[in-house]
Amino acid sequence: MKITEFSLEQLNVHFKPDMLLRLNKGDVVRAKVVEISAHKISLKLPDGNIITAALMSPVSAKKGEQVELIVKDISGDKIFLETIKTDGEKSVQLENEIKNLLMDIGVKPDKKSMEIAREIIKNEMPLEKEFFNKVMDTIKAYKNISIEKAVFLLSKNILPLEENISCLNQILEEKYKIGDELNKLLNNLMAIEDEKANELLKSFLNGEVKKDALPSPLILEEFGKELKSSGFSPETQNILKEKFVEFVKLKGDNIRFEEHEKFTELLKESGLDKAYLDIEKESIEKFIKSTFEKINFIKKFTVKSSNEALKENDKKEILEKIFNKFFININDSDDKDISIKNTYKEIYRKTQLIKQALEQAGFSNKGEIFRNIENLQSNLRFLNELNNNAVYIQIPLNVFNKSHTGELYILKKKPGKKNINTDDISLFISLDTVNLGQVDSLVNIKKKNVSINIKAESRDVIDFIKKNYMSLYNILLEKGYRIIDIKYRLIEEKVNILNINNIEEHRERRQNFDLRV
Repeated sequence: MKITEFSLEQLNVHFKPDMLLRLNKGDVVRAKVVEISAHKISLKLPDGNIITAALMSPVSAKKGEQVELIVKDISGDKIFLETIKTDGEKSVQLENEIKNLLMDIGVKPDKKSMEIAREIIKNEMPLEKEFFNKVMDTIKAYKNISIEKAVFLLSKNILPLEENISCLNQILEEKYKIGDELNKLLNNLMAIEDEKANELLKSFLNGEVKKDALPSPLILEEFGKELKSSGFSPETQNILKEKFVEFVKLKGDNIRFEEHEKFTELLKESGLDKAYLDIEKESIEKFIKSTFEKINFIKKFTVKSSNEALKENDKKEILEKIFNKFFININDSDDKDISIKNTYKEIYRKTQLIKQALEQAGFSNKGEIFRNIENLQSNLRFLNELNNNAVYIQIPLNVFNKSHTGELYILKKKPGKKNINTDDISLFISLDTVNLGQVDSLVNIKKKNVSINIKAESRDVIDFIKKNYMSLYNILLEKGYRIIDIKYRLIEEKVNILNINNIEEHRERRQNFDLRV
């Protein structure tokens, strides 16, 4: 099948293979260069047909390379395809554009500034001087953060403080999995042998708590601890401390979490706007709310000690019952709605109670337990904040009575758009299993039709999944969904929250005809 004309890198197709008949204006076709010379090019299309065109000008593509063609126009029996720039050409053009953008905002395009600019563009943020400077300030202030991580945090409106950087690093290095952390805490609690600690723990486990008010000095002490670790400037900390003392004097010991907004109002007369950096102004309300919430927990759940020592078997049974509720049982046949945010809140609340219960006791593994709880809670805060600006969730799962951590990414087709179209959605699910290893699935749902790209670490696992395909098909069919396409591949690159939007299958437009030859 011949193409009679090629001018200015355009293909004018008279004889259309079946695949070309299905194209519309704006659609993209991928093809492989089969042969190329000074005057002619042959391309293999996704349906196996080979089309040949005369070259009126040089083309940079080489034999064996993939090229992209976009449908520019359809007229009668003719279809006009235009070549899209190769990756190399795109890269050179992008580099030149970045240099110009940097010069436009008054920044010299050196190696570091170019790298920052590339990351800003990759995160689909406008290249502006203010944001650029925030990235520069962050990488100067913190030694353990890369440009990539700094841009990621700032683009998600997350303060690049030590705690948040640590949480991000733990997730990226796969050192934090919520299921593993819960199991670690459970095992450490089981190992407590100290009688007094077990008595205090029994008070919590049996729900023997009472509502009590903390005296003002302890409220101020708790606020001071949170303030010291906030990362705010000394001037900001002084203003907050001064105003909080005034607020406590007004309210006495009866401060409630619901009144955090009243404290925020009090701050409006403090010269706040002049004293705060922009980055601090954005975080101040979150800080006040989370601190009031913590104080409220401490006030509400003062632990009442029990006179009886807790028997080891009782402790084991009750602890396991409490911790099992944190895990979502995928074998449960109930169709009840699951709120991950509520799960996070309940984990945070109960671990805070455990911490308060054991505060006064001295026992051998107390330090390890408290570090477990603090790390668990700081990562829950980080995941919750991350969820406000991106969709990444760690889910504690119970699969056939084995605990796992599931990772769920919801891929947005329009970055920055808050609402998710459930009729046209892409999900990336990563499961780290005991027997199958890591299994990743990119799931595209349109209406009730489902397409799945499954990746596993070995061919044996892929073969196993293929053999059980009908089970998956029937399970989804029972829920009203139909699998229309499923592909299998080996895992080539570990996916994480920094590179999730770069995975090949998600980058491709929905109307693309993808060719693998």
